[in-house]
Parts: sequence; C-alpha cells; structure tokens
Amino acid sequence: MLNEIKIEVSEPTHPIAEEITQEDVWGKWTEDYQTQIHKGMVVANCQLGGMNKDKLRSNEKCPIFKTYIPWKSATIVAPIELAEQVAYWLEYNHGADCISKVKEFDGKIAFRSDYMAW
Repeated sequence: MLNEIKIEVSEPTHPIAEEITQEDVWGKWTEDYQTQIHKGMVVANCQLGGMNKDKLRSNEKCPIFKTYIPWKSATIVAPIELAEQVAYWLEYNHGADCISKVKEFDGKIAFRSDYMAW
C-alpha cells in the first residue's frame, strides 16, 4: 500500500485587504524584472534584500531595523492605519508568519518580511 502525502498551503493570517492591492505594497516589476515601478500614490515603501549577489543580502543596512536585508526579504514601510492590509499582502506573497520584525514610528509601521517558501 502506498503512503499518501498530504500537502497544505498556509493562507494569510490577516483579513483580506479590501482597500489596497498587491501592487500598492510591492510595486510593479518591469518586463525584464530588473526595475520595480510604483504606480500612482505608493502605499508602501519597499526595500528589497538580495541585491549584493556575493552575500545574498542588501548592499546597505536597512535604516529602520539597522540590519542587512537578507535574500528574498524586504522592509516595507506603510501608514499605520493600513497595517493589517499590508500584512495580508506580505503573507500572500511571502507565506504565513513571514513578518519577523515590526516597528511603529511617526504614524507609520515598518515590517520585515522574510520569504517562507524555501
């Protein structure tokens, strides 16, 4: 008898974002995936890690968390009133429990989101 393998996909733990879109948080990539373009009013400021190909991390320390951003991770800064919706899109793209750091300041919130689908 063959053993059955059960595969489950983690859903975001935050409520579905109704006011903002995935592109509002992550921006839109160009066709060659080399440049990220934010449309209209940007809801979040996204700093991606992994730009230093030798070390697979950002070239400069994140000004919010004072650490290098790891490969496939990001620091996202957004208005605090949109925190739940931004968290939804982070988990939608990076996987449940991807948020490893959170910091509130000046009416904004910063998240460190780590890619969880290794």
